[in-house]
Amino acid sequence: MTRIVRLSASAIAGVALVAALVVASPASGVEGNKAKTKITLGKLGAAGASGKVSSKRAGCESGRKVTLFVYDDFVTDKVKITHSNAHGKWHVRKSLAPGKYFAKVDAIRVGGTRCLYDVSKNRRI
Repeated sequence: MTRIVRLSASAIAGVALVAALVVASPASGVEGNKAKTKITLGKLGAAGASGKVSSKRAGCESGRKVTLFVYDDFVTDKVKITHSNAHGKWHVRKSLAPGKYFAKVDAIRVGGTRCLYDVSKNRRI
């Protein structure tokens, strides 16, 4: 025997609202226990490079491992590793040859939060 269940319009709307809340992710850049990270390569010159690591979670900005790379065709070479300061700022003091450079910040876990990695845009000296 088949049973037909009829739901009212308000019951259907309530189910749709709950489903939408479960599926929707927060727009703050922090998803559950993951926090998006952004790295910039601000200044770049023959004497070195600097930039900033930023995140909606302040704990994801300081002490982050930042690696500066030089990009030549399809080959990348590691130039220098440094760490961001308490405000997310980082710098590399090293003679840099003309070329295309980018920076990468590694993912880390801070408490129960996973601070995600990011790669900057390429810049040229």
